[in-house]
Amino acid sequence: MKQTKDQYRPLLEFGLDESEADAYLALVNLGRATIKELQAAVQDVRNWSYSQTYHILKKLLRVGVAEQQKGFEDTFTPLSPGQLFEQLRARKWERYAELEQELTENYERATAECGACTAQVNHFHFSTLELGFKILADRFISATQKSIHLISAPPSLFRRLQWALASAHERGVSIDVYYSKWDFEELPDYAATIQQYCRTYRTKLIRHQYRTHDPIAVNDEYTRQGLILLDRSTFISVPFFRYREDSLTGTVEHGIDYLEGFYKATGIGHNILEQLTENPILEEKDLIPVQEAQLMELVRLHSPLPKHELAAQLNVSGTELKSLLERLERAGQIRVEKVPKGRGRPADIVVLG
Repeated sequence: MKQTKDQYRPLLEFGLDESEADAYLALVNLGRATIKELQAAVQDVRNWSYSQTYHILKKLLRVGVAEQQKGFEDTFTPLSPGQLFEQLRARKWERYAELEQELTENYERATAECGACTAQVNHFHFSTLELGFKILADRFISATQKSIHLISAPPSLFRRLQWALASAHERGVSIDVYYSKWDFEELPDYAATIQQYCRTYRTKLIRHQYRTHDPIAVNDEYTRQGLILLDRSTFISVPFFRYREDSLTGTVEHGIDYLEGFYKATGIGHNILEQLTENPILEEKDLIPVQEAQLMELVRLHSPLPKHELAAQLNVSGTELKSLLERLERAGQIRVEKVPKGRGRPADIVVLG
C-alpha cells in the first residue's frame, strides 16, 4: 500500500503522524477492517505487530478519525474523508482569521495619527454554550502555547473540554486547576469528581483555603462563575448553576447558556493570578497519566534505561514513546542522553531529570 506525499500532507496538517496517516489511509481503502486485516494491509510499508496496530488504532479513536464497532472480533471504520477535510478547512480558516486580526491591529497602529494608536482589548461573547465551547476548544485552546489555568472550574467544563485539554498537554502546555471546597460546597470531593475527565493529561491541582473566584454579579444561592486563563492573556468567564431545587425531581444541576471573556488581556490575567497568591494554599497534587506514571516508575527503578527497552516494557510505539519522553523532558522529570558504543551510533538512554 504505497501512499503519495499529496495524501500525507493534509493528514499531517490535521495533526496525525506518519504511522497514524498510514493507518487512516488503509482504513479508507478497506472501508472496514479488523486489527489483523489492517496489520496485513500496511505490511508493505509498516512492519507492525498486532499490539502496535492496536495502539495506532486507539490513537485514531482518540482524535476522532476512526470508530470502533464491538463484536466477536472488533472492527474499525474511518471518519469519512469529507468530514475530515471539512474539519481541516475549518481549522485553516480559523488560522487565517487569527492572522488577519493580528495584521489588521498592526496596520491600524502603524497608520494611526502620530503613530500613537493603542491596541484595544477585544471583548467577546458567545450566546450559546455549544458555540462558545466549540470556539474555545478549536480556536483558543488549540492556539495556547504555554499554560492553562482553570479557576473554580465546574466539572462539566472538564467533561466538555477533555479532547482539547489532552491535545494541549501533548504539545507541552501546563494545566493548573485552582479550587476550594467553598467553590463547590455541594460536591463532597471536587478533585475526585474532575479526575475521571483528566486521566489522559497531566494536571496540577491546587486547593486554596478560601473561594478562588466569587464575583458579586453572579454570586448568589444558585450561581457561581468559573474562569479559564490561557497563556496568561486570554480570559474566559464560565457562569454555571450550582443547583436548583425541584420538588418533584430533587436537586438538579444546570448550566447558564453563554460564555464571554477578553482576548489578549494580559492585565486581567496578571490580576487574576495576583489575587490567587493572597489565598493560602492548603494542598497541591499532581494528577499524572497512567503511561507517564509507569514510565517514571521504570526509570526510577532501572535508570539508566535504554529507549528501546523502555518502549518494549511500556508496549508503545517509537512515536508514542518519543511524545512521552518529550513531555517529561520539558517538565524536567527525565533526561535523554547519548552513550557511546563500541561501534555504530551512540545509544539513547533515559535517566531521571
